Amino acid sequence: MSNKRNAHEKAYWDPRFELVPFAFDLSHRHHIVEHEHHRDQLIYASSGVMTVTTAMGAWVVPPTRAVWVPARIKHQLQMYGRVEMRTLYLRAGLVKTLPRSCSVLAVAPLLRELIVHIVGYGPLTRRTPRSRLFLDFLLDQLRELSVVPLHVPWPTDPRLRRSAEALVAHPGESVGLGDFARSAGLSKRTVERLFILQTNLSFRHWRQHVRMLKSLELLAAGKSVTVVGLDVGYAGTSAFIAAFRRAFGTTPRRYYRGDELPH
Repeated sequence: MSNKRNAHEKAYWDPRFELVPFAFDLSHRHHIVEHEHHRDQLIYASSGVMTVTTAMGAWVVPPTRAVWVPARIKHQLQMYGRVEMRTLYLRAGLVKTLPRSCSVLAVAPLLRELIVHIVGYGPLTRRTPRSRLFLDFLLDQLRELSVVPLHVPWPTDPRLRRSAEALVAHPGESVGLGDFARSAGLSKRTVERLFILQTNLSFRHWRQHVRMLKSLELLAAGKSVTVVGLDVGYAGTSAFIAAFRRAFGTTPRRYYRGDELPH
C-alpha cells in the first residue's frame, strides 16, 4: 500500500477529518462484495458504469452521475467497462439536504472538477483554512444536487422478488404480466396491485425501467446499439433508440459521448 493510501486509510477512521477521498481504477465486471461504512459516501465515475445494489433496489450510475450511499447501508457494486471511480467519504449527516437512502445524483462540470481536485488534495478537516475552504465549497455544491431516477426498486413480497430478480437477470426475455404472475404463483391482478404498492410502478413500467437501466450497463461494456437493443428485448434498433430517447432524452451514442445530458 502506498504512503498516500495508508494516510487516507488512517484519516478515514479519524473523526477530526470531515471528508476522506479515495481513487480506484477498476476493470470491467469487477465486483465489490456487500459491505457498509460508518461514513456517508459519494461515488463518482468519470468513465464506465457502476451498478450499486442494496436490499431496496439497484441504482445504475453512468458517467456525469454519482451515487449517494448514506452510512450503515449495506451495498455491493458491479463495474461495467473500465471504471475510474472517485469516492468521497463524509462524516455521517454532514450533508443534511441529501436523503438518508441511496440515490443517483446529477454531477455538473464544476462539481466533477472539484471532486477530482479533492481526491488529489487529500483528506479535509476544518482545522486548516485551505482545507476548510474546499470543504465548504463542496458542501455548497452538494446542497444543490438533484436526484436522477436511475433506480430499479425491488418489490418486497418474496414471491415477486424471486420472479423480479429472474427478469432482471434476463431482461431480453419476452415476459408479459401473465407469464410473470404464473412464475410468482399469483394472479395478474394481485401482481399489478403489489407492484404499484411496493415499487410505485406498474409491472409494465417497472419492466421498461429494468430494460433501460440494463441497456446502460451493456453499452458501457462496449456492446453495439443494435446488440444491446436485442439483448434487452427490442425487435429492432430503431425501436430501442426510440425507447431510449423517451427514457433519457437523447440517443445512446450521444448519451455516452456527452453531447446531451438527460434531465
